[in-house]
Amino acid sequence: MLDEIVFLVLAAITVFGALKVVSEDEPVHAAIFLGLVLLGVAGIYLTLSAEFLAAIQILIYVGAVTTLILFAVMLTTHASPMEGFAEDRTPLAALGVDAPKGMDVEEVEEVPEGVETVEEAEREADREGSGHTIKKEGAEPEADDEADTDEDDETGGRA
Repeated sequence: MLDEIVFLVLAAITVFGALKVVSEDEPVHAAIFLGLVLLGVAGIYLTLSAEFLAAIQILIYVGAVTTLILFAVMLTTHASPMEGFAEDRTPLAALGVDAPKGMDVEEVEEVPEGVETVEEAEREADREGSGHTIKKEGAEPEADDEADTDEDDETGGRA
């Protein structure tokens, strides 16, 4: 009876650790939970009277493999998917990804550095005098923009 309770506790610890391995965002935390899973499996081997397998499980998997994974995680640079996007300013269309539904994409312009929101991008475009604005869903063109294009047509584009 006691063996069954110990087995169920170790099984619960192992399943909990396995769920945390796949749901954890931080790779270091996931590696630590992997060590917990491997220790739980070693405990299950002990309840089955397989002491040699438990010792090998702890020495090789928990000791060596988990340490190797932790070193690999710590020695590599970690970049979130958005960091590479923000640095390269690569539009999603270049990656073959469609724009979100309802988003009006007529032309792709380079996003100025340090811009986080649509409003900041519009202000930056106004400062540079490019005249480009980012269209928002359902937004109507302003009357001044239409009047400017009509005047250019009448004067032949001369100011």
